[in-house]
Amino acid sequence: METIKDDQSTIWVPGSPTLTKTTNIPPVAVTLPAVYGVSGSGKARWIMALPANIMLILIIVSGAPNWPSLLTSENLGPIGGVLLILGFIFLLSGIVVSAYSLLWNMHCAKNYPSSVLTISRQGILDLRVSDGIIEWGDVLRAGVSHANRGGTSVALYMRPGFEGVLKGPQALRRIIIPRAKATLITIEITSLSGDRNALVEVILLLAKQANQPLKVA
Repeated sequence: METIKDDQSTIWVPGSPTLTKTTNIPPVAVTLPAVYGVSGSGKARWIMALPANIMLILIIVSGAPNWPSLLTSENLGPIGGVLLILGFIFLLSGIVVSAYSLLWNMHCAKNYPSSVLTISRQGILDLRVSDGIIEWGDVLRAGVSHANRGGTSVALYMRPGFEGVLKGPQALRRIIIPRAKATLITIEITSLSGDRNALVEVILLLAKQANQPLKVA
């Protein structure tokens, strides 16, 4: 596992509005390298979501013996039966991947409870994603996603040819998706401790700075 260089510095990012203050929000200072662990609410969120995934898997699998009868159903017809079975398989695959992601996050939280993610000017080290540092120079752009089970994630769009070694669900994505399209790395934020809004802003800012052309005096 790589380690982040101890290049301490401070970066200022926009502050977040609160219930009592929505204007003139002062910026927030973040000292780099910044280390983030997994919050208690993040662990609880995974534990609560896992049984639902397992139950859905059992329901779909228990109905598998009846799938052949769908092919001979007069109401559906052979093509309709095949399409319905493929739909069940696609749904089952998605739920299995979701359950695997939850288990993987729980595993990482157990092994790296207080230092699962580290941010520096060099790059980002997310031990849920890779044992190696993802350097900002390899990130083409970054964006915020709120589609991750109602939580917040940061999507890192990597430059073509990125050869970083990924693990867990991110590695599984590379197997499922053709290599030409597997240039997206997702950094899950909601389950982390600390100021998550500031963390998102830091990632977006450092990724943007790495892609700005150098100014020549």
